Amino acid sequence: MDWVPSLPAEVLSSVTAHLSCGDLSKSSTVNTAWKEAFGRTVQRLKPQGALLHPVCLAERFPELQALFMDDCEGVNITDEQIAQAAGLRYLKELSLAGCQACTDEGLACLAMGAGLQELSLTKCNALTSHTLSLLQASPSLTSLDLGQCTWVNDSSMATISTAPGLMRLSVANCVRLTDAGVQSIAKLRCIKVLDLSDLCEITDDGLQALSVATSLKELILDRCNRIRGSSLGRLHQLRKLSMRHCSCIANDSLSCLSELTSLEELRLDACDSITDEGVLHLSSLHALKSLSLSSCKSVVGEALLELSEVKGLRSLILDNCSSLSRAGIAAVGTLLSLEDLSLRIKYIDMGRKSFQHLSALAQLKSLKLSGCVDVQAEGLCFLAQGCLLLARLDLSGCKVITDESMTALGKMQHLNTLNLNQCADLTDTGAAVLATSPSIRDISVQNTKITAHGLKLLQDALGLQPAPFSPTRLLAR
Repeated sequence: MDWVPSLPAEVLSSVTAHLSCGDLSKSSTVNTAWKEAFGRTVQRLKPQGALLHPVCLAERFPELQALFMDDCEGVNITDEQIAQAAGLRYLKELSLAGCQACTDEGLACLAMGAGLQELSLTKCNALTSHTLSLLQASPSLTSLDLGQCTWVNDSSMATISTAPGLMRLSVANCVRLTDAGVQSIAKLRCIKVLDLSDLCEITDDGLQALSVATSLKELILDRCNRIRGSSLGRLHQLRKLSMRHCSCIANDSLSCLSELTSLEELRLDACDSITDEGVLHLSSLHALKSLSLSSCKSVVGEALLELSEVKGLRSLILDNCSSLSRAGIAAVGTLLSLEDLSLRIKYIDMGRKSFQHLSALAQLKSLKLSGCVDVQAEGLCFLAQGCLLLARLDLSGCKVITDESMTALGKMQHLNTLNLNQCADLTDTGAAVLATSPSIRDISVQNTKITAHGLKLLQDALGLQPAPFSPTRLLAR
């Protein structure tokens, strides 16, 4: 294999583009020639400890475009090494997440670089607000992650508010930020994606300021427990909104969303105060493509019937909605544009009638029912007859699944991925039925009664092979 280092640079570049950061690191340890050859062409790298010291990054990896130094514990990421990264001419993406030793001095070198576009400083708590004064003038910087930085405060946001090209900003869990900081963020002219997760001091007054940020398309407010949503209706420009685990979000909050006519994705996971009354307000969101109500335990689901007016709704997640009723499942069956449905609810009624309703979803391509204890074989027959495009089915942990249930699955013409993990009553008899499938290319059968004989039968009949480190998952060769 000593001919590998002599390959033309463009061929080596093509090879390294398909390798993970870990594989690249291993390849470089074969011998000195391999190390030098791969180093010349590597464009993305997550160094291991042995590579970080005393390597000169610019000499060893002259083509490097992305460098990930995340949580390099046991290897002291010094300002000197960060300065080396600044010498990488083509570097566009750098993560220093969790690197506790880097200081403003090291970041000053980076700020002088002309091409850096994406920078993560998550948990870099040896830095100070002076760092942002160094970065704010960078014309190339488009993405900045300051998550969990204890030094970030309202003054920091006032400094960064003049960054000319910043489009993505995360200040998640920067607990010192208040509404004043959000008002400064609103001045960013190009901001498109903003993560304000876990900011316990911000209120609707702060969010109101974001109405002037006309470029803002995605807003993340997870676990912001003082947000009630009264000012969200002014953010007409939003395409994606996440308010997971927001304890103050209730039905009246969702009435304020009715003005977000461009909203395409909405996540309301674990907003416990939301009921069907609130879901009714979502029927006016005609651009909505994806909705998650996971763990909204007061949602019965009958109001989902009104969402049939949302013709573009493609994805619906109702995991752990423990109050979902038979009528709620019937309402889901009227959402004819659905392609992705998740009903991972332990005690949901998934009998014959429920599957009859779901069989009307002719566009459905993915269905997750993992953990449901009452999935009946007769119901799966309705899926096979009505959901002709179904490609991915998750039945893991459905304890009543038996060999008899496999008859319907074996007839599905487009079923590509099937998860049967923890279906404890499934045996080689069921495997023999699945071996007749015309389409399965990924099947998981961990903790079933399928033996090595059954696995061999599936491998040979479907042209599959065991996944690395997981002999009970079979993948296409």
